[in-house]
Amino acid sequence: MRPGDVLLIEGTTFESKIIQWITKSKFTHMCIVVAENKVIEATANFLRLDMGNVRISPLLKYAKNKAVVLRPQLSTCQRKTLLRVALSKVGKAYDNFGILLIALKMLFPINIPRPRNKYNCTSFICEILKTLGLRVNYHLPQQFLANKNFEIIMPTT
Repeated sequence: MRPGDVLLIEGTTFESKIIQWITKSKFTHMCIVVAENKVIEATANFLRLDMGNVRISPLLKYAKNKAVVLRPQLSTCQRKTLLRVALSKVGKAYDNFGILLIALKMLFPINIPRPRNKYNCTSFICEILKTLGLRVNYHLPQQFLANKNFEIIMPTT
């Protein structure tokens, strides 16, 4: 893996199982590799009363999870921009109602605006990729698998 790669993660927590049930998606989380052993992610843990934010976490956190590595087809300059923009978001608030909005969007063909400057894992990565001119408007991590701008590098397990 290298900086700028995107990880799609199959979560194993109780929250992940709820997300899988609501979305019918295998992958429940995604993050961006920022260094050899670090990722940046928008995450929360409601069972631990962690309301979440965009943060840098150890890659080892996901060592036991099934995951897929996606490599965006970017120039060196674009990859540096991706990392700079991602790192500029550290500390931004987590979108605590994001999963509810995703469920509503799946049930009803309506456009519900996302709160500005609040992120769930997918909206965080979509916003960063849009600054590079990539067309991404996804609600679920699994939707990235069909995007031709990403090369599937490997499943991690």
